[in-house]
Amino acid sequence: ITGTIGKMSEIAITIASAVDQQNVATQDIARSVQEVSISTREVSSNMTGVHHSAKEAGIASSDLLTTAATVARSGEALRAQVDGFLRDLRAA
Repeated sequence: ITGTIGKMSEIAITIASAVDQQNVATQDIARSVQEVSISTREVSSNMTGVHHSAKEAGIASSDLLTTAATVARSGEALRAQVDGFLRDLRAA
């Protein structure tokens, strides 16, 4: 009986040790999952920032194109006025 109780004690100690190791491994896995989750949120946030920046750059580019077209039209109108003025000046 004493021998059997000794063996059962050894088995219980082995099981307890295995359970402890499994708990440590589970905690490591949980910590890793949490770190990945945090990193994923950061990447997602950065991607949102990039998206907004790209959208703002697109709007700014469109505004710049509109302004450039306006300046080009104004330049053409000015050129026509200068040409007319020079024509009138030559005719006089």
